[in-house]
Amino acid sequence: MGMPTGLNPTINEIVKCITDGEYRIPRFQRDFVWDIKKSAALLDSIFKGFPISSVILWKTKKELSEIRNLGGIEIPGRDTGRYTSYIIDGQQRLTSLYFALKGLQTSSGSDFSEMCISLVAQPGEQLVFDSIPKGSTPDDYVTIKSLFDATALNGPHADKRLKYYQTLLQYTISVIEIDDENLELDEVIEIFERLNLGGKKLNLFSIIAARSYIAPENGKKGFDLAKQFDSFNKILIKNNYGKISDSTFLQAIAACLIEKVNKSDILNNLNSELIENNYISIEKAILAAIEHLKNTNYGVLVANLLPYERILVAFTYFHYKMGNNHIGQQQERYLVDFFWRCVLSKRYNNAATTNLNADIVKIKKIVNNETPNQEPIILSPKTIYENGRFVMSSAYVIGMLCLMAQAPPQSFAVGRTINITNDSVSNSSKKQFHHFFPMKSLVVLANPEYQSIVNNVVNIVFMDAITNDQISNRNPSDYITEFAQSNPNFTEALESHYISLHGYGIKDNDFFSFINARSRSLYNKLCQLIIPSKADTITDISAIV
Repeated sequence: MGMPTGLNPTINEIVKCITDGEYRIPRFQRDFVWDIKKSAALLDSIFKGFPISSVILWKTKKELSEIRNLGGIEIPGRDTGRYTSYIIDGQQRLTSLYFALKGLQTSSGSDFSEMCISLVAQPGEQLVFDSIPKGSTPDDYVTIKSLFDATALNGPHADKRLKYYQTLLQYTISVIEIDDENLELDEVIEIFERLNLGGKKLNLFSIIAARSYIAPENGKKGFDLAKQFDSFNKILIKNNYGKISDSTFLQAIAACLIEKVNKSDILNNLNSELIENNYISIEKAILAAIEHLKNTNYGVLVANLLPYERILVAFTYFHYKMGNNHIGQQQERYLVDFFWRCVLSKRYNNAATTNLNADIVKIKKIVNNETPNQEPIILSPKTIYENGRFVMSSAYVIGMLCLMAQAPPQSFAVGRTINITNDSVSNSSKKQFHHFFPMKSLVVLANPEYQSIVNNVVNIVFMDAITNDQISNRNPSDYITEFAQSNPNFTEALESHYISLHGYGIKDNDFFSFINARSRSLYNKLCQLIIPSKADTITDISAIV
C-alpha cells in the first residue's frame, strides 16, 4: 500500500465536496448516530480553535456499494470512471458539520436549524448550543447556518459575529487520503476496523455486501446485496410479517450456497458471482420457509414469534435443496420434530453457529428422506411451567406462544379468530397477551403464593383488545361466566387456548389447578409433535405437585 497523503482542506471546501457528491459513504459504515448535543460539542471545539480528529478517505475509481444519503439527505450520484473519496473514518463528524452549517434536519428528526453560537459567552464557557437556551436574549445568539451563509454578520455584537464567521472560513480539518488503486476492499475494511476499535465493529453482512457489490455497467443492472436485503424486508413488512436481521439473511445465503454459516467459511467462500447467480432462488427459499413455518405444526405467524431466527436458516436451506419438489409426509414429520426439539432443548442459546452447522447436516438428511440425528429433550408439564417465566427474550416461552397460536386462538367475547400481528406481540408492546388469572385480580392479590408465579406463559392467552378491556383485572370465574352466556361458541373458543371449563379450577378461581391442567394440555400437544427417542426424558409429572 502506498503512503497516505496529509491534506488540510477548509470547512468550506469539505462542505462543497459533500454537496457535489465527491465524498461518499461506503455501505459498510453505520448510519449517522450522533445526537445533536454531541454534534454541538464538535462545533464548540471548532469555534474555540481546538483541533478535532483527522478524517480518513480512500480515493479510488473502484465502485463500492454505498449509502446514497447523508443522515437522510440524498447526495448526488457519482460519475463512472471518476475518482471518489470514500469516508473510512470521520463520517459522524463530517455529517454533524454539514447538517449544522446547512441547518438541516436528519431522517431521525434531529433539527440542526436552531443550532447556535453564543455572542456573549466568556472564555472557558460553552459557545455552541443545540438551540437558544430558555430565558436567554435572542440577540445574544446567532444560528450556525446564518453565520455560515453570511446572512447574519450585521446586528448586535457585530465583532463577535465577524470573528466566528472568519473562524468558519479559515478553520482547516486534517484529512488523511489513501490514494492507491492497488488497495483491495478487504484492506480498507481492516483499516476501518483498526480505526474503530472503541466503536462499532463491522458486522459480517456489511463486509460481504461491500465485497459482493457489482456496479451497473454496459446496460447490466449490477448487484447490491444490501439493497436486495432492504427490498426483501420491505416485502415482509408489507405482508405484515415483520422483518429479519441481516445476519440471518446472510446465514441463509451461506447455508444454501456453501452449507456452512461460520464467519471464516463465509469470508473465504462467498463471492459476488456465486451470490448473484443464485440470489433469486435463495430469496424464494426464504419466503417458502417463512410460509412453511406459519402452518399449524409450528405457529410462527409473524417474525416476533420465531423462537430463534436461526430456525429460519435451517428451513430456508431445506426449501432451497428441495427446489420445486413437493414435501413428503415423512419429511414434514421430521421437520416438525426438528423444530420443537430446537425449542425444548434451547438449541441455539449457546454455540449457535456450531449447532446450526450441525443442523444443516440434519436438514440434508431430511431432504434425502433419511432419519436425522435427534437432539435429546426433557419434557413434562413441570418443565413447561419451570421454563415459562413470561419474558419475550426467552425462546422457550416464544415456542409455547407458537403452540398457542396453532389452533388458531379465538376471541372469548365473540368467537372469531384473533388476528396476531408482529407489532402486537413484540417485547415492547405485547398488546395481544393477557394473563388468564390477571396479575391484579382479587384472587391473586389475596394469595401471596399466586403472586410469585402468576407471570408464567402457562397463564398467558392471546387476546383481542376489546376482550382485554372487558376482562381488566376481574377474577376468571366472573368474566368466564359472562362470556359463556354471551358467546354461543364459547366452549370452542376456550378450547382453542388449550383450556376447558372442566378440570381447570376456573369456577373456584383455583390458580394451582389451572396451572396444572393447562401445562398438561400444552404437554399433550407437544407429545403429538415430537417423535420420541430413547435418549429423551418425557414424563407426565405435574407442574405444581
